[in-house]
Amino acid sequence: YTITPNQPGASSTEQTINVTVDPSKSSENAPQTVDFGIGDAFAESIEFAVTPNSGFSHDKGFFYGTVAGTYTAKARIAAKADCHEETAWSDEVTITVNRLNQTLSWINEAEINTNMIKGSQQRIEATTTSGRAVTYTSSNTDVLTVDADGNLTAVAVGEATITVSRDQDDQYNAAEPISKKFNVRLKD
Repeated sequence: YTITPNQPGASSTEQTINVTVDPSKSSENAPQTVDFGIGDAFAESIEFAVTPNSGFSHDKGFFYGTVAGTYTAKARIAAKADCHEETAWSDEVTITVNRLNQTLSWINEAEINTNMIKGSQQRIEATTTSGRAVTYTSSNTDVLTVDADGNLTAVAVGEATITVSRDQDDQYNAAEPISKKFNVRLKD
């Protein structure tokens, strides 16, 4: 997309609006940033419009998508005294902010004992690459219970699978669950 500023006393010049996705410029875990890259000559004269205007913000030409969704953006060079007149809006650019993927992994996998004695306890820990909280669930709470912090209690003899999950939110897709099978037995 190109916008053409109208500069009194000079021929028109073109500035290109380059749309790129740059996750390294994201803030507050924003999944994507769009840089219109209009150039230093007009940087302080650029106006932007984004629709919808929530979930997506901009600062000095860098656009931050904080909520997954589809946005439209346009730019123009605003009037600048003794320099140039306001230009028309550029064509709209459609920007899609996708949810990022996240994965789960065990923090203390080497310490997890999958053979437990009835009445014993242990803690399992898992994390996501997103840093978001995880959910622990037991397939059989009559045998093995787990709380929100990953604390296990062996209640009765039998088998149970503990599954760790992380649901989708406005920035991340749901993570693929991970699980471990536990056997609870009586003390020898």
